[in-house]
Amino acid sequence: MVEGLLTASTAIGIVISFLFSMIVGIYPGGIIVPGYIALYLDRPLDIVVTFAVSWFAYFIVSRLSYVVILYGRRKTALLILTGFLLGYLSDILVFGHSMGGMDLSAIDVIGHIIPGLIASGIASYGVITTLSSVITCSVIVKLLLVLLGL
Repeated sequence: MVEGLLTASTAIGIVISFLFSMIVGIYPGGIIVPGYIALYLDRPLDIVVTFAVSWFAYFIVSRLSYVVILYGRRKTALLILTGFLLGYLSDILVFGHSMGGMDLSAIDVIGHIIPGLIASGIASYGVITTLSSVITCSVIVKLLLVLLGL
């Protein structure tokens, strides 16, 4: 991935996320998430795996909140940390190997904190709202990148 493309995608993603949140009132999984997801729209399995890790992080933290008092920054930090750890573990344990004759080394979780940011969005807005807003903003970012010739 070219460094200039990552910078442009992140910058455009921040602008689109900001505008989307002002118009619709929903942060699309975190302000930097659409820029990163837009770079992987040609790799749908990576996006599915990232969403699955995000949901699993949300599930773990939501179940943990029955035992421990979690709210606000503490909950957000734990969601990001859990998403990071699950993404890291999936890279090490699952996607570095082949399973059932299928090579899983090409499948990857997007970014390190992206699953946690998406999980935080799921905790705030729900699964459908968060995933649809992330996908919508990511497609807009990708469209702008293509139109700009990047």
